[in-house]
Amino acid sequence: MREPARRRIAVIGGGRSDEHEVSLASAAAAVRAVRANGDEVVALTISRDGRWHGIGREALPTSDAVRHLTGCDVALPLLHGVDGEDGAVAGLLRMLGVPFVGSPVRAGALAMDKWATKLLAEAAGVTTAPRGPRPARRRRGGSLRSSRHSW
Repeated sequence: MREPARRRIAVIGGGRSDEHEVSLASAAAAVRAVRANGDEVVALTISRDGRWHGIGREALPTSDAVRHLTGCDVALPLLHGVDGEDGAVAGLLRMLGVPFVGSPVRAGALAMDKWATKLLAEAAGVTTAPRGPRPARRRRGGSLRSSRHSW
């Protein structure tokens, strides 16, 4: 029986949101799992200021990050909050033609807008908590913090 081909998998962690550290922890766990599975990992981090960083933590021009991503079989964007799970990175990966794990652009954007999600759920007959005033939008999503994790 033939051994399956080794896949090249991009794991993207960090990001600009308040949940940066949580994302790094998620990405570190994914990196360990991908390696344990025998696949090649391309670990990329987005810093709090939005810059891409490569495997050795060196800053990468965006064009180099794109080159790394397009050389992968699939991407695991493990970014939380705004500019992550809101569909932004899914949109980038879709435009680059890189298959990815997670919600498509529209679903991510909709899920981040809790008010719109609530309205759609109610329209579909799903019971939700009583509505209050529409909450103010945060500029940066999330609020969880954790200790630093390194890959």
